[in-house]
Amino acid sequence: MLQNINQVPANEILPNHTVVILEPEQSPPIFAQNHFVRAELYCYPGLLIKDCIRVHLKLGAEPEDTYLSDSSGVDRGIALEVNCETGEGFITEYITNSMTTSIEFEPFSLSPNNAYSIAVSYACAHYLNSQR
Repeated sequence: MLQNINQVPANEILPNHTVVILEPEQSPPIFAQNHFVRAELYCYPGLLIKDCIRVHLKLGAEPEDTYLSDSSGVDRGIALEVNCETGEGFITEYITNSMTTSIEFEPFSLSPNNAYSIAVSYACAHYLNSQR
């Protein structure tokens, strides 16, 4: 399924990434899988896949929770890398209160069936617009 993604060879070093914080109006919270999700930032380039961005999604029980970054227990997130052109990539981390709680490499694909696709699409669109 992911064989067509252009993975970075083990001996290749990618340049330092740039972090871009997405403003709330650029990525409003959407309801997905019993919580709200918002794309908070992206980093380019991706660490595992060429021509890819790393997107951090904030999760919360209420829309306001996606803006919190404290230890209240609602600061949860998912990090993933996705190719903006193909929409394919990997979910790479699950995060709670800014600490990685689980490292995974789950396949990800932008699709109407994927609950996080809209938030990731905001980040991809923002990246593609910034490259023009």
